[in-house]
Amino acid sequence: MPNYPGDFQGHELYATSTVLAYSLPSLGSSLVSTFVGGSDIGNIDSWAKSQDGTTDFYWQIYPNNDLTKQPFYILNDPYSLSVPSMTETLNNFTLSAPSLPVVDSTPPIGQTIAEGLSDLGSGVSNFFGSISTYLPWIAIGIAAIIIYPKIKDFGKKK
Repeated sequence: MPNYPGDFQGHELYATSTVLAYSLPSLGSSLVSTFVGGSDIGNIDSWAKSQDGTTDFYWQIYPNNDLTKQPFYILNDPYSLSVPSMTETLNNFTLSAPSLPVVDSTPPIGQTIAEGLSDLGSGVSNFFGSISTYLPWIAIGIAAIIIYPKIKDFGKKK
């Protein structure tokens, strides 16, 4: 199973030999601190790809876990760093996130039919709820049905 740097977030990073901390994820940035072997460097907050154009990446750590302070960056070196709380090693990383699962948002056919029927029911209910609006037109229609044949027959008798 591949290692993802994100799996190490929230875990303490320790130096096993001398490690340098940089102000940016780049060897060309200014040095912030030096940690000797056995030092607790800090809690891994995140990671960043190298700004040097290499395949290296850096661990992002806030001093004393204080998010108001400027973070520093430690070049990932599996021979100079350790994360005792993790069983995975600090090498063979995949620097891309695992692919997200495909989520199908299409509702099942039964749900679509049920919603359609409930909409039909509400339409019928709306019709009967407002029948007083249509009652005069219904009465006129019934009267026309009754009167029309008589008018038609009246014209033929002459």
